[in-house]
Amino acid sequence: MSNVTLIGVGTDNQLYTRNKVNGQWILVPNSGSVKSVEMLADGTLMGVGTDNQLYTRARVKGQWTLVPNSSTVISATQLKDGTILGVGGDYQLYTRRSVQGQWTLVPNSATILSVTELQDGTLLGVGGDHQLYTRPGVQGQWTLVPNSATVLSVTELEDGTLVAAGGDHQLYTRAGVRGQWSLVPNSGSVIAVTSLLPAILGVGTDNQLYTRTGIKGQWSLVPNSSTILSVAEQEDGTLLGVGGDNQLYTRTGVQGQWSLVPGSSTVRSVVVLKDGTILGVGGDYQLYTRTGVQGRWTLVPNSATILSVTELQDGRLLGVGGDHQLYTRPGVQGQWTLVPNSATVLSVTQLADGTLLAAGGDHQLYTRPGVNGQWTLVPKSGSVIAVAARHVHLS
Repeated sequence: MSNVTLIGVGTDNQLYTRNKVNGQWILVPNSGSVKSVEMLADGTLMGVGTDNQLYTRARVKGQWTLVPNSSTVISATQLKDGTILGVGGDYQLYTRRSVQGQWTLVPNSATILSVTELQDGTLLGVGGDHQLYTRPGVQGQWTLVPNSATVLSVTELEDGTLVAAGGDHQLYTRAGVRGQWSLVPNSGSVIAVTSLLPAILGVGTDNQLYTRTGIKGQWSLVPNSSTILSVAEQEDGTLLGVGGDNQLYTRTGVQGQWSLVPGSSTVRSVVVLKDGTILGVGGDYQLYTRTGVQGRWTLVPNSATILSVTELQDGRLLGVGGDHQLYTRPGVQGQWTLVPNSATVLSVTQLADGTLLAAGGDHQLYTRPGVNGQWTLVPKSGSVIAVAARHVHLS
């Protein structure tokens, strides 16, 4: 699993990734030539090329594919409802139902260089004067944000912090629209930046699959996705699910179809470790390993009693015990240690920033800033029985 949280476009028009705001930029080879980038809800990257056309890229380290009839655009973003919102060569806004749609002019929407949608639905644009402007929605009016220059591109993090590429090609942060810009040292040289809100998979109480972009997002039903008990994602984007018959199923991405993995029962939940090993919880509540989808289950002795399990960034396992409390284990071959005051949990996963995200006993989401933190309810986040973080696919 990658821990990328920012993707930038360098002054060389190549992509760069950054695992945190104060991290280091890492070049994505052969990723030019683009001048803006956005990650779509399905994990695809959408870029605007130096030829002012749209391009898509299935993986961060994939290849750009031209979107026909998509010019002339200088930047583009995706709204929560899936609409593509672009800035045309005339610096006005244009909408497009999907990547493959047709551009429709939004009247009286100039003069804008780039735009993003905040979590509350407000549009935040960079004007021709490189100051920030807000707009209550696509059909609103732009309002100047005082003392907000000089900006080339802006994005919003999960906690509401704004991150911008400044006129000096360095990163700046701001505590919301009304805050003040603070320089992020040694953060150049970029002309555009986008944040990657956590992409989350959930299994509903109806045993169907749901997706969610950002902790504060909304669950979206994935059609024809039942009946499953648990879900995980492999590094290549393939989903691995546990069906209602306690067998494994694979699915070529969120919008694919489930395919049975013969001879893969009996399993209750599943996770994919960083080395590609599949780790399952068997019908006897013990751990089992499997070297790939087509492998064979091998019992991990003395590993009960566990309902579900995930792997932390430091390599430890984090399990949900039969008492619905959390337990840690140094690896597959360790001993479980109780995490005090950690109930009541059905399933848990770790996001890129280290936050724990759990499906609680009330089928709502809870967050926790690490193993030894305290659970905080995510309001109106039910109803789920299992949860898993999706990967940022580098390769």
